[in-house]
Amino acid sequence: MKNSKKRSVNFFIFIIFTVLLFISVCCEPPDDNNDDNDDDVREAIANFAPSSSDTWTFMIYLDADNNLEEDAIDDFQEMIDGMTYAKNVNINLIVQMDRIPGYSSSTAIGGTDWEDTRRYQITSSGYTRLDTAPNLGELNMGDPQTLKDFINYCKTDYSADHYALILWNHGDGCRSSNPAILEKAICSDDTSSDILYIDQVQDAINDYFNSGDKLDLIGFDACLMATVEVAYEFKYLADYMAGSMATEWVDGWEYNLIFGDMILGKSPNAIELSKLIVNTYHDSTTLQTDQTQSAVDLSKLSGLKTKIDQLGVAIADYVDNTNDFETSTRDASVHFYTNDLYSRYYPYYDLYSLCSEIINDYDATLDIVAQEVIDELANVVVRAYAGSSHGDYYGDGADVKRGLSIFFSRGNLTHLSKSHYTYQWWYTAEDTDLWSSGYYYGLIDFCDSTADGTVESWRELMEYWYDNPDVATPSSW
Repeated sequence: MKNSKKRSVNFFIFIIFTVLLFISVCCEPPDDNNDDNDDDVREAIANFAPSSSDTWTFMIYLDADNNLEEDAIDDFQEMIDGMTYAKNVNINLIVQMDRIPGYSSSTAIGGTDWEDTRRYQITSSGYTRLDTAPNLGELNMGDPQTLKDFINYCKTDYSADHYALILWNHGDGCRSSNPAILEKAICSDDTSSDILYIDQVQDAINDYFNSGDKLDLIGFDACLMATVEVAYEFKYLADYMAGSMATEWVDGWEYNLIFGDMILGKSPNAIELSKLIVNTYHDSTTLQTDQTQSAVDLSKLSGLKTKIDQLGVAIADYVDNTNDFETSTRDASVHFYTNDLYSRYYPYYDLYSLCSEIINDYDATLDIVAQEVIDELANVVVRAYAGSSHGDYYGDGADVKRGLSIFFSRGNLTHLSKSHYTYQWWYTAEDTDLWSSGYYYGLIDFCDSTADGTVESWRELMEYWYDNPDVATPSSW
């Protein structure tokens, strides 16, 4: 989900501060070459700006068929503002937007308060509707086929050298622990009562991109998507990923800043695009203490998983008192839930913070393995940012050494007389629909198990601690 902080006091303070800063800048003595100087300064910070020799198509899957409709309209306008400033004709910006009755009556897009699904191209001169012959009608944005059709349309009609796919909406990591809660992965469609599971997103992308022809960037403008498990799902399909470990504020990404920095004259580079997303998010949320944003190099996820699995094995071997580990080490780590109930839904911990707590609390055996995870994480993360509530850092991965969270069940707690892990049966590489009809979705690649009675992976540590003997989940350790 996205947090509704758009109209907070901090937001108005930020506006006042910005106006004062603007006034102070305007009152400075004019430069002799003032007309050119502004563009030079702007261009100097535009490290990502597609040129005619390296064109890009941005595919924005803007799912506003829910309570975020008003904010989606704002972000659509931000894209227009950014493209108008940059005037970069080498960018194809294609948006598929689904709206909903009841949340906003805005006519800002299309001149009417429409409620179906539409496609637009946004350029430096505005926007053009693309789906008038025939109209798309009302589409289910939570259906993977809808995502597949959109990707196919963009690749067919707006072919380019490089592609970025951004999914916009509520997010929830790999899967919520409660089937009654709609937000179970990303892109909830209230009209159709559906949502995209992370494996469905993987399948949709896999129809058009592969290890030999990767998507340059996959972005999640949504909450809680910068997890190791989500990133690992796309390691063979995309070069880079951007997303937030924490809940995003309702404004989401600042598209006017992102696209506004794509002025002609610089060489395009996917890694610089991922950094640009983090940088602009940092710049727009500096007065928010609980915001995060990360960019990661997906090609290095396999090495990180190996180290995490080794840490799981070491914890199983050397931690005798699980209660002490849970309360003094795990729960002392930076996490992204607000209370015990929500820790069942969002049991995500900052991986660096968890490993640091392990190093502080245990002897050399665990210290070495935990440090190896941190070292590998520093290699994976390109750039990351977090407000003071979540660590207070901003910089390249090699410096901050953090930017991804990981699932860790609070299985020692109970809710409705059941262990938390009983509700987290979805944390598996298996298809959980085969286990019991209606229990979706599983198929999380990171969560492999061999069921040979030996802990060999992170996921098997969860099974060993919280489902021994095997009764709560469809697979064992």
